Amino acid sequence: MAVALLVSTPIAIKIIGAEQWGIVAIGGTLQAILLLLDAGMRQIMPREIAHFHVNGHAKSAYRMFLYIYLVAASAGFLLGQSSVSYIVQYALPENSVDASTIEMALRIALVQFLFQLPNSAAIGYWDGTEQQAKANIRQSIFGVSKYATGLASIAFLEPTAAAYLLPFAALSALEFFINVRAVAIEPELNEPTAGTPAPAARAIIGGVAAFTPPVVIGMLTSQVDRIVLSLTTPTASYGIYVAVTTLALAMSHLSTPIYRAFLPKISASAHLPIDALNRMAVAMFFICFVPCVLAAFYSQAILELWLRDGEVAQVGAKAFQYTAISVGLNGIFSVAYAVIIRNRQFKALIIINIAMLCIQLLYLYSASSAISIEDGALSKLIAAVLQLMVGAYILNSEYSVATKIKK
Repeated sequence: MAVALLVSTPIAIKIIGAEQWGIVAIGGTLQAILLLLDAGMRQIMPREIAHFHVNGHAKSAYRMFLYIYLVAASAGFLLGQSSVSYIVQYALPENSVDASTIEMALRIALVQFLFQLPNSAAIGYWDGTEQQAKANIRQSIFGVSKYATGLASIAFLEPTAAAYLLPFAALSALEFFINVRAVAIEPELNEPTAGTPAPAARAIIGGVAAFTPPVVIGMLTSQVDRIVLSLTTPTASYGIYVAVTTLALAMSHLSTPIYRAFLPKISASAHLPIDALNRMAVAMFFICFVPCVLAAFYSQAILELWLRDGEVAQVGAKAFQYTAISVGLNGIFSVAYAVIIRNRQFKALIIINIAMLCIQLLYLYSASSAISIEDGALSKLIAAVLQLMVGAYILNSEYSVATKIKK
């Protein structure tokens, strides 16, 4: 799906223009805000499903998660639909696009959210019952279909944000109903074990609530720049910002395989595995950080090649540059993050995320009277530097302890 996003974005911008693309980006930001209602369920559901799968109660747990998702999605949808007019009239900056055009696009984006959020229940069920291939294939098919039909809609029907988003909403609804049906007709893979309790709604909700704070803060931290810029910058500029930072953030995929490869070794070791951490740090430096710095150095050339628009590339070059460097720094920080996860230092993680959130907000609202897209990207870079400094302190402390134990 990431490939489909990167391929379709420059084509869509070429067809509908930066301003209409900015409306699409605002719709995505609205969805991202409402996705806070997920409250960490996406992370813990596979674990809970796997737990009840052993005793033959996976589908019972799935139905409870589906119910919670439907309630949360409905609440977010109703809240969003009732707030759209206010957002368009009072929250968003003035632009040349008619208010009714923006409102229609945002309402369609909310329909997509209504089905997209509860669809996570089926994906979580398949992940928890070790059917990841099925989940991945279905997500890929529907994801590519959404981007393809979105492009067809603006190419052959109408070059507007609403026309682009409409197939996303329709296919999200279709995906939800097909997946619900697929899980419903699928037999319980394990027979229920006699004497084992079925999942209790209170226990599941309690588990979600315990996991909610760090997840919500983390999601807010990752989206705060887009939230602020969507409310303060012209729509066309915001569309460019989302486009170029999406390309830069795609380089985070360079660090993901390294993190996944080393985390089991680091987590399973009785003592801090310094050698594994050192190897992970070297891999992150050469495979993630160096390419990100090189991409930042050639930012404008890369954007011109990708977007085929020299003017847009020039406007977004600095934002791409700052974001690419922050991605590289985050890759190096993931070494410390692995140690935090190994030691279950979740309070430290919450504190780091709160600090990053505050730093970004302070910078954005003190940078200048008119916040630019460069300010948005620079706020993420400043936060990434702060995070890396804290990570270096944590690693140094852990290394010191591990060295003393060896002696």
